Amino acid sequence: MMNKVNDLANRYDVFVASDNAFQRRTRLLQSLWRTERNFEIGVHKGKNGEIKLGSRLKMPWAKETLNNYLTDTIRSVVQAEVLDLKRVKESYIPNQGYLMTFYQASHSVSIFSESFNRIYL
Repeated sequence: MMNKVNDLANRYDVFVASDNAFQRRTRLLQSLWRTERNFEIGVHKGKNGEIKLGSRLKMPWAKETLNNYLTDTIRSVVQAEVLDLKRVKESYIPNQGYLMTFYQASHSVSIFSESFNRIYL
């Protein structure tokens, strides 16, 4: 049985010598899922450079399209709850002038720190 799994792992670019049987089968299933959807193969960046790895999706495409998530529902939740919130927070951080004005007006490090944490963290 393992010979068949190893042969398939090689065919689908997921054979990693250090994997145990569970890891090898999991990588194989990931690669089959990727292949069925005609998604491009990604790479693993290791000590010896980059190697194709069929269980990975091509970046930055996967990150931009969120196609690493299984359903449209999951993608929309990730978009709304993680990415959109992160963008909102990042859009305020560069506005240091506002923060310094607020700090000077408050004359209190603790008030400034509490407000900063409430807004950004």
